[in-house]
Amino acid sequence: MNIYIDESGNTGDLIQRKTDLDFSKQNIFTLASVQISEDGLNFFSEKKIPELKRKYKVQGGELKSKQIFESKPKFLLELLDEMANNNIIFFIEVVDKKFYICQSIVTHQVVPPYFCSEDSKLDGSTQVMRNIFADLLTKHITNIEYKSFFKACQEVSESSLLESFDALFVFAEDKKNDTLFGDIYKGISDGVYETKDDYNLMKEKFGKENAVKNFLPIPDIGKKNQKIYLLPQISCLTNIIAKTNFLNDCLNEIEFIHDEQKHFDDVLIDNIKAMYSLASTDSMIKTNNTDFKLKSLPKVTVDGLSESNIGLQIADVLAGFMMRYVKRIVDNVPMDEIYSEIFTRIINYQNDCMKNSPTANFLISITDMKKMGMFPMRNFKLDKMAQDFEKEYYSKV
Repeated sequence: MNIYIDESGNTGDLIQRKTDLDFSKQNIFTLASVQISEDGLNFFSEKKIPELKRKYKVQGGELKSKQIFESKPKFLLELLDEMANNNIIFFIEVVDKKFYICQSIVTHQVVPPYFCSEDSKLDGSTQVMRNIFADLLTKHITNIEYKSFFKACQEVSESSLLESFDALFVFAEDKKNDTLFGDIYKGISDGVYETKDDYNLMKEKFGKENAVKNFLPIPDIGKKNQKIYLLPQISCLTNIIAKTNFLNDCLNEIEFIHDEQKHFDDVLIDNIKAMYSLASTDSMIKTNNTDFKLKSLPKVTVDGLSESNIGLQIADVLAGFMMRYVKRIVDNVPMDEIYSEIFTRIINYQNDCMKNSPTANFLISITDMKKMGMFPMRNFKLDKMAQDFEKEYYSKV
């Protein structure tokens, strides 16, 4: 059994020397996986895809996601029906890059994990609070706060870290009289103030150099020994592996074939190895539809060529559709009704092998989830207070 993986909207890691918060007009990243047997692959490759291409007059040898999205959306509707009929499993990870950055800012500099109570971790209130803070920051912080955070990551020094703390604190303090969200802005500024105190405590206990690193994301190291910060592909790929692990008793018979990744192949493989090495620790969790506790090291290759592989082409079509659809929703671009129909079909997709696992996972802002007519998705239960807090915020955005 093979799982074919392809991405759309990839601009690399998100913290770079040149601050591009437009991400070269690719603000949404998606990663799609398609689990299909050899018989299924032959069926789609030799029969079904050629039939659909003739029916919808799709030109060229290789399926292209842009062509399907722009001019042949009915092709995808029928493809989804055939995939369900043949018990094909697929997953799509969707990431808003700016929200991804803001989540990191919040996790490291507003509500870091070191001083969160165990009760707040169990009832979900910490995660809800982080998501709400990140949502507000995604929509309103300026280049000043982003650049300060980027600089702190690149320099990893006390002065740049304190500069990042101060920029975020000043931003939130200036808005704490906001009519709708003043209490939330105050929560952000209070959080930064307390985190700065936490930094000083860690500095006294562990030394300045070690303390600074605790309030910044951990970088990966690239081929040229460069630091790579916040590469969405990593968390998306490990989520897909965890979902596959949840659905299968063992991964020994499964090979993950990712499309060619010349720049980040080593980083992706290293993170999968780390995922496996941590499987025996309490840090790797099992939720309603994911299982990060791997029993064996997954077999993953990152050199697949889509021109000759229908599995990768189907993954590309799914990733490309979701990237373009979500981007247009986020950017308030109107679309024909058929696109909403396809989106609904994707997120409600099920078959006998799925165990009610959701096909799509969204790491995007609460505001944009609301634009899509969706409520934030959870893999864990929230207590009533956390639920009420989230619902109240959702009603205001």
